Amino acid sequence: MPSYSMTTCCDGGCSPFPGWDNIYHTPDYIDGGLLTPSGDNEAMRMFTAYSEECTLSEGLITGVNVLPNKDYMLIYTRTGYGYPFLTGGSSNPFFASSFCSDCYFSYQDALTSSIDRLYIRLTNAVEIPWDLDVDIMCSPELSPPDDFVTITTTGLSSSPTAYSEANIDADIASGLPWYKNSLCFSTGASDNWDRLYFYPLVYSQAGWFIIDEIRLYEDDFPTIPATYYTCPGETITIGSSFCADEATDIEFQWEIFVSGSWQIIPGETQPQLTVTPINSSELYRLTRTLLPNPDAPILNNCIDAQVEITVNMVDIEEPVSSYQALACCLNNVDFLLDQSSSGLSQVYDNMAYIVQNSGQWSTATNELVNVFGTPSGGFININADIIIPRGIDLTLNSMQMYFGSQERIIVEPGASLTIGSGTILDAINCHVVSQGIRVIGPGWGNQRAILSDGLPNYGVLHLLTGSTNSRLEDAIIGIAGMFVPLFDVNNMASQIVAQQNVLCANPSDLLCQTLTPLVLQPATNSTAAQTTAGGVIQSQGGVISNCFQGINLSWYVNTAPLGTIASIIEGTSFYCSSSGLLYPFNVLPGIAPLQAEAGIYGETYSRLLIRNGNTLGTFLDGNLKYGIRGFSINSWTIENNQFQNCTVGLSLAGNTFSTANTYHVTRNVFTTCTFAIQVFGGRLNTNANTIQGLPGTLTPSFGITAVRSQLNIYNDQISNTYAAFVLLNNSWATNIVQECAVQNNRIGTWLIGNNDGLFLYCNQFINNTVPWLLQDDTAGAIAGMLDDQGNCDPSFPTPADNVFVNSVFPDITSFIADGFVYYHHPVPQLTPTIVDWGGATTTASPCPSGNTVSCSTWQEIPDGMVAGLDNEKFIDYVLLKKFWNYLLDEQDTVAAVGLLNSLETNLAIQLKIAIAMEQYNFAEVQTLKNTLPDTDEETLHYKQLLQLEITLHQSERTYTQLTPEEEILVRQIATTNTLTAMDARIILYTAYGEEIMFTLPQVPALVAEETGNWNIHFKTNATDLSGKVRVYPNPAKEKINIQIHLSEAVPTYLQIYDAKGTLIQQTVLSDSITTLTFNIAQWASGLYYYRIVSDKNTPLVGRFVVIDNH
Repeated sequence: MPSYSMTTCCDGGCSPFPGWDNIYHTPDYIDGGLLTPSGDNEAMRMFTAYSEECTLSEGLITGVNVLPNKDYMLIYTRTGYGYPFLTGGSSNPFFASSFCSDCYFSYQDALTSSIDRLYIRLTNAVEIPWDLDVDIMCSPELSPPDDFVTITTTGLSSSPTAYSEANIDADIASGLPWYKNSLCFSTGASDNWDRLYFYPLVYSQAGWFIIDEIRLYEDDFPTIPATYYTCPGETITIGSSFCADEATDIEFQWEIFVSGSWQIIPGETQPQLTVTPINSSELYRLTRTLLPNPDAPILNNCIDAQVEITVNMVDIEEPVSSYQALACCLNNVDFLLDQSSSGLSQVYDNMAYIVQNSGQWSTATNELVNVFGTPSGGFININADIIIPRGIDLTLNSMQMYFGSQERIIVEPGASLTIGSGTILDAINCHVVSQGIRVIGPGWGNQRAILSDGLPNYGVLHLLTGSTNSRLEDAIIGIAGMFVPLFDVNNMASQIVAQQNVLCANPSDLLCQTLTPLVLQPATNSTAAQTTAGGVIQSQGGVISNCFQGINLSWYVNTAPLGTIASIIEGTSFYCSSSGLLYPFNVLPGIAPLQAEAGIYGETYSRLLIRNGNTLGTFLDGNLKYGIRGFSINSWTIENNQFQNCTVGLSLAGNTFSTANTYHVTRNVFTTCTFAIQVFGGRLNTNANTIQGLPGTLTPSFGITAVRSQLNIYNDQISNTYAAFVLLNNSWATNIVQECAVQNNRIGTWLIGNNDGLFLYCNQFINNTVPWLLQDDTAGAIAGMLDDQGNCDPSFPTPADNVFVNSVFPDITSFIADGFVYYHHPVPQLTPTIVDWGGATTTASPCPSGNTVSCSTWQEIPDGMVAGLDNEKFIDYVLLKKFWNYLLDEQDTVAAVGLLNSLETNLAIQLKIAIAMEQYNFAEVQTLKNTLPDTDEETLHYKQLLQLEITLHQSERTYTQLTPEEEILVRQIATTNTLTAMDARIILYTAYGEEIMFTLPQVPALVAEETGNWNIHFKTNATDLSGKVRVYPNPAKEKINIQIHLSEAVPTYLQIYDAKGTLIQQTVLSDSITTLTFNIAQWASGLYYYRIVSDKNTPLVGRFVVIDNH
């Protein structure tokens, strides 16, 4: 046998394992004479013991950099005991014994098992506190590292009993004791290791274990992209970044799929392949193979793998729907100024051109042409920001500018931009949105002002009157009244795809998550946005189309001092085409491109006028999901606008403690919107709005929906909706619906849950299937409640006096257990029919004050007498009518405040608080707040959120800067069934993007049968049934006859319901002319309804009374 040279590995010199050291004891380095599979004839010999504690096997350790969420492969070659019959201790020169007849028997036990457990583990240096340069035996006794993972054939394992290899025989007679092995593993998010160590253990027959080589590689094969994109004519490199020179025993081969079969690409044996596709799609395959060694067969092979890679050539003529297609399209755009153009500066977060001179620009004559030259094709394509700095006033007339996906116009404080006639500001022709226009203001908490240089501390954007042929199109936000950081459109696309599980197949569905909190709020609610808010937008014409948000006004709650101007939106059209928005809003698989989410959007913004001829949506094209949407808003006036074909025309959410007038909605026209007006919280004042639903379709629509809000609804006209009013849990406060015309609706007023304090006066309910429908809020588990309606006070009688004409069901149809009294003049049309199907007793009580109807009793009561009225709710009713009349109609603030100061009801105190909050008179607010009781949950929560509002103002913080304790308080209040819970939920939306969603209950079955189909049919009066149905006698006692005479013989059936809506009789009618007799002797006394239904005819509905049967 040959001789071997060997040194101990106590000093760290463990070549051919550079950087390796001994972890336990002193493994021996063989530097010649031993034939190894690797061919370098160098190896490491380690003694094997029975445990990892005393007495320990010898082991090796080295530094590594194993990182989280990556893939690795480990390759090593080793032999087991006895070969080549090495003996001797680790500290003595070892020698080879000559072959002897008893060698086989001496080593057979060891060779049978070879090793029982080979451990290859990852740990960190802090787990190895002992000196690696010392030959440690049992003093001190060592324990293995506590924090480690073992590399096994199935990946990483934290089990202390997991091993990397076991029970591999090394038979002397075979002459093949060497084995090659590979282990592949993936790290998790918490795997971060800087040491690799290994050692062998046996159960018996201690001996020697020899390692020829150990190699650890980061492996990118599992994460090679399966799909690549390239532009036409472009060369691309695909495949693995693995360096083939690092492992000569790992072989690569490329193939291409042609004519239905794989064909080897000659000479392509590197991990990467560079190709120039000529087809729209080409398929390649990369095969990786671990080569065996003739002297060391492969035991475990996890290296062999294949990956198929598709290379797609992007068709730049198709609409962009991916970042690859966008990149290709951008490569083909001829930009007049690009990111690399000379004359640009890095400003904010982008390269920008800063306008140098005031003046007028047109496409032919402008500063950009002077600086950058004449554009080809006459189009000014811009791939950089355009900044209008302080002191510059720029007007665009007949100017056409097309912006890239990362570009915008920025109007700085003290500058102005005027968009005149014939101007088009659009995105480049790559089917991708641009960023839009940003108008910078003084920022949250700062007043608008004129500074010492005579210029304002805010920028101004003018859209001129008469510029209807001027268009701002295809932007993420058309115009924002603040600086908004750049949106990465590719990142937005990824976010939209990642959130598709919370979106719906129909993106306009109200139950879908809106995208604003998902993809916009991180930027629009950022510190950069809040500290630059208050830019002024004066839009008086033009078209803003196909923008995700048309105008965004947020984060400005201050007044407009003398000499300054405020934002106003007039005469502007907002719409979205039926093809939907461009990239990145068209990336959801199987879902049509998303529609524009809002024409006008705002968060935490006060004093905005939206009036005089704005059009939101259109009949001729697609629609807006929201015409106008606002959160935490105050003092918004929305007047004389057209809302057409929107999913939601107007959606407003505000609180009641920051302003007296949260939103004033007057003289608007809503046509074919699913929801015309919806409010969450705040105070809604309406007057003279017209709401027209969708007659003759299967799409339900709703008039005014209010959830936990304070209402003063007056003189609105609502027709052809499923429900004219949907009022959900608007309790505690006094609310008024007065002098509205409600015609041709399925449900006139749908009262859900607790609406105690709501008064409906002098409304006209004509041709409604169910004028009033009362039911519990089953989704929120809140019982239905309604206060007495009107009064017969001798001094100031105020009967409810609603007009009910041509109702199908009883005028007041109640499924709640709470009864009330309905006061009215003794006039037939003012006297409702009533049915209680929920167990309540609701009564109609005529007033003895004659037949003269007056809907203006509140005007007859002098201000000085209001405090002396007996009923506090009646006081609040008169207060609201007078207060809003003074404030909004007569614009007499002195009279409004004077009336408030004469009253001390909770409502009056809260209105005083709101006025003091508007004036930032926090001392007065505290004084008034202390007069409110803490006896009920509603008032307590109101005071807590009011105090939070004061604290935020005084500490100059917004809802996005709540402390952990403040957030806990808000969340606790948000879970309650109080009116203030809505204020809390609005805060959570603004701070964290948590949508406000409410579920409407199912309409009771009997009513649903009449209201479930959209085509409304009305019972006008008894003559409608004459010649068709006759019921006699009525009332009936023991028997009742129903005589039927239909115009044609079609499949028809008769249904009879009791007063609770239970179906008690159903009969198929075989003849169109028949008389049916029913024995009703066992029927309970009370009201019954019948329905005659056929496939072709309008259901015929009537009623009869059963008396004195028991």
